[in-house]
Amino acid sequence: MKEVDRWNKIARESTKQCGRVTPPVVSEPVDFRDSLGLRKQSEVKIIFHENKDELLADYTYSLTKPVNSVNVYIGPEGGFSEKEVASAEENGYTVLGLGKRILRAETASVVSLALLQSHFGDI
Repeated sequence: MKEVDRWNKIARESTKQCGRVTPPVVSEPVDFRDSLGLRKQSEVKIIFHENKDELLADYTYSLTKPVNSVNVYIGPEGGFSEKEVASAEENGYTVLGLGKRILRAETASVVSLALLQSHFGDI
């Protein structure tokens, strides 16, 4: 898929720009339900939902040991359906919120990653 090649090129260039060693790998898009099983080995699995009161900041303080892998789901415009959230929970995901405001998907992704990087000392 031509788009995935472009996205991986952007990821590699961004990695160089920010001084990281390993670029993220961008994979071909897959169905939501199928994607839930792809990262079973992740130590922390989070799905964000606008109707959740437990916040990422509260959750990260409960993590006491070092974490090497995090898998995060940011909802599409309009958010995840209750059925999608339930499927994620069945697959070991913790449902969290990012606060009282409804954030656009592109903003929510930056906010969540910044909070995670801040907590894990990577920012």
